[in-house]
Amino acid sequence: MVESRSNEEWLAALKQDGTPQQEACFQDLARYLYCAVISYIERRGENLVGFSSLAASEREELARDFVQQSLHKVYLK
Repeated sequence: MVESRSNEEWLAALKQDGTPQQEACFQDLARYLYCAVISYIERRGENLVGFSSLAASEREELARDFVQQSLHKVYLK
């Protein structure tokens, strides 16, 4: 389960370089993004070109890739 945070709490935790709070925040963000992407693909996949033919493992890998790229972008900011 993802910890409930306000926008300000998310930003503050993400800016705490090298701390356990930052690590926990990134883990929560990863879980949240993964669930959101999987849910989106499951609901809308048949309407997205190429997604309807993807196996479940391919959709999961795509979601993990998206999460990794997103977290990297957040970390660089």
